[in-house]
Amino acid sequence: MKLIKKIPITLILSLFFAILFSQYIPADIKSFLYAVSLSIQGALMLIVPFIIVIFIFRAIVLVEGRAFKFIAFFACLIYASNFIASFISFNLSFYSQSEGGLSNIDGIVLNDTLKPLWKLNIEQIISNRTALFIGVLLGILAPYILRRKEKEISEKIFAVVMKFINTVFVPIIPVFIIGFLLKLQQDNIFELIVANHFNVIKNALYIGVVYILLAYLVSNKLNLKAFGKSVYNMMPAALTACISMSSTAALPYTIRAVEKNTKSNSKLATSLVPSVTNMHLLGDCFLIPACIFIVAKLFNHQIDYMDFAFFLTYFVLMKFTVITIPGGGVLTIMPILQSQLSFTPDMLSLITTIYFLLDPFLAFMNVLGNGALCLALSKLLGRKEV
Repeated sequence: MKLIKKIPITLILSLFFAILFSQYIPADIKSFLYAVSLSIQGALMLIVPFIIVIFIFRAIVLVEGRAFKFIAFFACLIYASNFIASFISFNLSFYSQSEGGLSNIDGIVLNDTLKPLWKLNIEQIISNRTALFIGVLLGILAPYILRRKEKEISEKIFAVVMKFINTVFVPIIPVFIIGFLLKLQQDNIFELIVANHFNVIKNALYIGVVYILLAYLVSNKLNLKAFGKSVYNMMPAALTACISMSSTAALPYTIRAVEKNTKSNSKLATSLVPSVTNMHLLGDCFLIPACIFIVAKLFNHQIDYMDFAFFLTYFVLMKFTVITIPGGGVLTIMPILQSQLSFTPDMLSLITTIYFLLDPFLAFMNVLGNGALCLALSKLLGRKEV
């Protein structure tokens, strides 16, 4: 956890380093660092499907048979909330693109683009879709094969995965991102995004926050006093997530805020909040579609409306497999961006970098959205004990 809290400072230093000192770094060093970033990205895309298998397997194993109907309802509610947010952002971004409000990099950076020193062609062994199916199948069959040891085994495997994430992936995040930052600076894409594309991100942020606040207002039956108190109670959790770039780091504050807002016993908060933290990601759902369209336009990559609408069904489904650490939201979608929308490695590296730069805002909106969902669910259940 201490390591996760240090990541934002390291990323900010990396950003300033790339902006201020990029021109003084030899071209070969830049190419080397960019190649390292691409290699880490390829390795992560290879590993992600196996992480998805473990997460889905564990989630299904932990569902008690008597609670299946409630869990199914809960999952459908999360999926619907994530999908609505993604669909709003998708249409907003698609309209911006069709109106010609975005510009591309053709003729701007092609003469001085940064190339990696090497390029590894790492192919996925299994796709995210297959991983999802395998995880579900293993979760269903586990009780019959493992004979009541499935929970113990799933928790042990999950602990190993989390140890890998916290001891291997989290420490290399600055190394992972520095090559991409140098690429953006070398190719002048920083300036192009800020000059011509900032409004798309700003609009997605504004609409996302308004959407979340409306959810609080409706859940409080349009009572402005109760609405203000609910949002106020969630602020410590949301700000902690923003500073740490992790919804997980803010989990204790989120539980406390949900307990205050629902005025129920801790059973509701403690049983729902940890699950919601890793699945209900409104910040991701509002900002990632906008980032996808920005990157597509920058590379003059055409995305058909129906293709992207179809992609959204997988995109939202992948939210059930996200680890809410810095950069966790982008890892699970990189393979489907490549397979469903034909994104190139350069496009993937750009959207990864933009995601990291926006991660504080994503985490803030994710936690604020989680509080809204728990409040709404508490009203739907009539504050009954869960």
